[in-house]
Amino acid sequence: MEQAVDGWGEKFGLSAREKEVAQLLLSGRNVPAVADLLCISQSTVQTHVKHIYERTGVHSRQELIALGHESLDELLSEQRK
Repeated sequence: MEQAVDGWGEKFGLSAREKEVAQLLLSGRNVPAVADLLCISQSTVQTHVKHIYERTGVHSRQELIALGHESLDELLSEQRK
């Protein structure tokens, strides 16, 4: 999934930190775990999550996961060409 999220900075305008948070969310981490790993407050993580959702146009964690899978499928398809 890391490769899928890498392109999101350009595609959706995510900051480096937002991409980092998105990657952790896609790997199954919850807000408290992300906060601990990145040494930031849970409130800051929630703000990043809000921005990620707004910029990617998703409304839930499940939609974010689906977007990650779609992005990964696109990457794999491009690499096969």
